[in-house]
Formats: sequence, C-alpha cells, structure tokens
Amino acid sequence: MPPREQVNATLTQVFAAGGFNDLENTVAQGAQKFAGSAGAYYEERRHRDRLPQGSDVTVERLLHVDSHIARAFVAGDSIAFTTRSGEQTGVVRAVEVNELDGIPQDLQTTRLTLEEV
Repeated sequence: MPPREQVNATLTQVFAAGGFNDLENTVAQGAQKFAGSAGAYYEERRHRDRLPQGSDVTVERLLHVDSHIARAFVAGDSIAFTTRSGEQTGVVRAVEVNELDGIPQDLQTTRLTLEEV
C-alpha cells in the first residue's frame, strides 16, 4: 500500500474487459479480478489542448495502487474506487509498473491511467 500519508482513495473492485455485444452495442463486463478494500492514491491532471477553433480541456485520471494487487490488471479493465468525492469508476487505459531495485516489495506501486473525461 502507498505510505499512509499518501492514501486518498480506496480501490474496491476490478473487472476484466468483456466482449463486445453486437445486439446492444455495449461492452459486457468480464470476470471480477479484485474485490475488497485497498489503499490507493488518486490524482487528476488537467490539460488544455489548443486547437484551430479554440481549445479543449481533458482530465487525465491516475490511480496508484500496490503492485502486488495490480499484477493481473490490463488495459480495458473497469475499476471502482472511492475518494472523498464519493464512488468513482473508470476504464484502465494503461498500466505502468513502477518497481525499483532496493525498494521493499510492500512499497512498490503501479500506476493505472484511466480513460480521460
């Protein structure tokens, strides 16, 4: 788990990406990969893209979790987590393992980049 002072969120569920349902034009939810309560660190980064017709703002959402929990997570998984703002959900866009030599295993983290909003 991230150091206690760096925990501002709780990961509660992770589901594998499911198949595409042609009849309903929706993506089905896959098997559950995680259920429980794991400390995490959530952050948002706002980016302004300048376009010829004006500008566009996107919000990059990142969730840092313990590496031992995130080992089976892949892009496309859907997650649920809570922050002080309440329950949030997202789809994982990228998984970045940030393990460094010399750092105890229980302090290693993985960054989940979620789909932008």
